[in-house]
Amino acid sequence: ENIFVPDQIKSELERFKACAENFEEIGFGLRYLLCGTPGTGKTKSVRTLINLLYSKITILVATGDTNFKALFDLARLLSPTIICMDDLDLITGSRESGYISFGLRNFLQELDGFEKNNIFLLSTTNDKTLIDNAASRPGRFDMILDFGKIHTSDYLKLIHSATNNEKIIKLFDAELLANLKKKNVTGAFIVNLIKQLEIKHKLQ
Repeated sequence: ENIFVPDQIKSELERFKACAENFEEIGFGLRYLLCGTPGTGKTKSVRTLINLLYSKITILVATGDTNFKALFDLARLLSPTIICMDDLDLITGSRESGYISFGLRNFLQELDGFEKNNIFLLSTTNDKTLIDNAASRPGRFDMILDFGKIHTSDYLKLIHSATNNEKIIKLFDAELLANLKKKNVTGAFIVNLIKQLEIKHKLQ
């Protein structure tokens, strides 16, 4: 309830969670690629899923230079497993952009592996055009979710979820909300603004 994304995306995230929780009955994993500009809720969605599935499934987080064979071998050993990769384009590179990381070939091989697909994959990117076409084609990811900016009607809900400080909440009057809507600001901007107001309030 604290993720402010379109209902269709939220429904897919709930399906991912349900499949992970019921892996023994379902028997295979899902691979999701979350796409959208910074501040649209991708990383918060991944963190929320991790928190909800904590202790129910093994969670591996890949960053920087990644040995994909070793990572996927470990994931299979600890199955059921979710592999989380933030900024996938920076990890794998793309032939289209002229930058190919050493791991791209290994990553594609692991996605196409002959073994049963029993690994869950949560990846994010700020720009899906930076993901190699071979990596993002249907069959390698079950779902590519496009995150847009928070709907302006959700601003007040987001504010209440980010703070319970009544003095801060009252600052967001009709005029300020109208200005935020006019500028079409992201949810991340509002959350950071509230964080700075919380700091200022506590220092005073």
